[in-house]
Amino acid sequence: MKRLIAFVALALSTVLSASELAVRESPQAYPHTCAADGAKLGVDYLRRSLPTPRGMQHIPGVLIVELGVFPKPGRTVTLPSANFELDSKRWDHPLTPAVPELVVAQLLHGEWARGSNYPHAEASAGTVDEYGRNRGVIFGRPRREPRFPGDPNPDSDPERRPETPSVANIPSEQPHPDELPERILTLHALTADELDQPAGGYVYFLYQGKLTKLRELTLSVQVGDSACRLRIRD
Repeated sequence: MKRLIAFVALALSTVLSASELAVRESPQAYPHTCAADGAKLGVDYLRRSLPTPRGMQHIPGVLIVELGVFPKPGRTVTLPSANFELDSKRWDHPLTPAVPELVVAQLLHGEWARGSNYPHAEASAGTVDEYGRNRGVIFGRPRREPRFPGDPNPDSDPERRPETPSVANIPSEQPHPDELPERILTLHALTADELDQPAGGYVYFLYQGKLTKLRELTLSVQVGDSACRLRIRD
């Protein structure tokens, strides 16, 4: 019985750590390639665009890099997240990968990507009632995003709550759960530490700045005793 439980736990951990993104046919199928110790790598810089069955999905506050890993026959490649760095001459320090759960949280909560200090204007007006309580109204306050899908109270102001869609406005064709961006971000993330077969997946880096300001973007990947440095944007 103990052996069965251990086997099931091992199987589940393998499924959860492997990306479900199909690897391309060879490293040359990617825009950028690099030979490292025991493997060849293919890299495609997708910027903020996530491929989905329904088209490209914009993911705010995140840079997405697609990676294909092709171990040499009989070799096992170790690729923990600490082996990746994304650097630019405009940055003081390189970026390290973000876990898929954090990327999904940013997608579902737009204010995380905007930050609390993004430019906006506020104005207030109102009176004080007979009990000394402020009855003011604030205009231009950033809208608080829903805390979770279907949140019945995304904002304290009833007039600012999203309208409940009528039956006539609900699309007849609902996307399959595996087609949702938040699901794809998780399933297609490259999170496996050890690879002995070709594998593909996405690596995510949190970046709130403008893409137009990115220059000389370099991806560094430590593979065994060697390191790949790829200029993925000039």
